[in-house]
Amino acid sequence: PPAAGADGFGPEAPLATAEEMDGFHAHLERTLLAIGYADPKQSARLLRRLRRLFNRARPDRTELNILRGILAAAAGRRGPERFRG
Repeated sequence: PPAAGADGFGPEAPLATAEEMDGFHAHLERTLLAIGYADPKQSARLLRRLRRLFNRARPDRTELNILRGILAAAAGRRGPERFRG
């Protein structure tokens, strides 16, 4: 059987590739601008810091998909109705 992941729950997913991380960072930037969190004229420093943070974390593909789902929900594109008040 596959080895348990570091969290002890099931097998580890492969780490996200550089291409997948680039796509995530672009998605993050679009979302932060769309929800008004980042200032388009001054977002470069924030985005560099976030890029460093997420690259240090070395997310696997499953974790990256979770983060992208959160970004999509934050931007209002989708989200389960059962979680809405």
